Amino acid sequence: MGDIPASFQQTDPETNLFLNDTCSTLNDEARRLIQAGYDKAEETLMLQQPLLLRMSEYLSNNRCIKKEHINEFVRKYSSQFDSSALIENGDLLFYRDHLNKMVRSLDIKELKQPVKDTELAQNDTMDLMNKRVMK
Repeated sequence: MGDIPASFQQTDPETNLFLNDTCSTLNDEARRLIQAGYDKAEETLMLQQPLLLRMSEYLSNNRCIKKEHINEFVRKYSSQFDSSALIENGDLLFYRDHLNKMVRSLDIKELKQPVKDTELAQNDTMDLMNKRVMK
């Protein structure tokens, strides 16, 4: 059957979480994709080793690094890097805006839930206060 336990579109709820792969096609494709990702990560780490070592050295002596310093390191020490690929304003990224909207709607839902137990209410209030403090 392959390395992944699987069944597909079974009516039994215990097996609905699996996928049938009797000829191991999905296992082979997954293995190929994972290996390609691994190879690309290893290649990138080796290619950018001077940049990563310089940034590591800086961070070993300083507890944070500002964006301007990162840009300077990238300009000086990176290999085959297109600086136009850098996103200067992260607020323009769709996923951040989408994530923030989802979190805000979650907070609103949590505030609207009826409380059945005073102890539960106190815990929820503390959790919400902690979340707001962390924002």
